[in-house]
Amino acid sequence: MPHDFITTRFGLDFVKLKREGGEPLDIVVQLGEHHEIDGKPGVEILSGLKVGDTLVTP
Repeated sequence: MPHDFITTRFGLDFVKLKREGGEPLDIVVQLGEHHEIDGKPGVEILSGLKVGDTLVTP
C-alpha cells in the first residue's frame, strides 16, 4: 500500500475506509514490512483491513 493512504496519530497508524452514503471512517491498521511497489515506497498491511475494502486518501 502506498504511504499516502496512511496517517499516524498518537502512535497508531490509520487509513480511511470509504463507506456507502457516509463520511470515510478511520481504521487502525498494523503495518508490516516497507518495500517498493512499481518503484514507489509502500508498506504491507498486516491487519485492520479485509478483501474488498475501499480506501480514500486523507
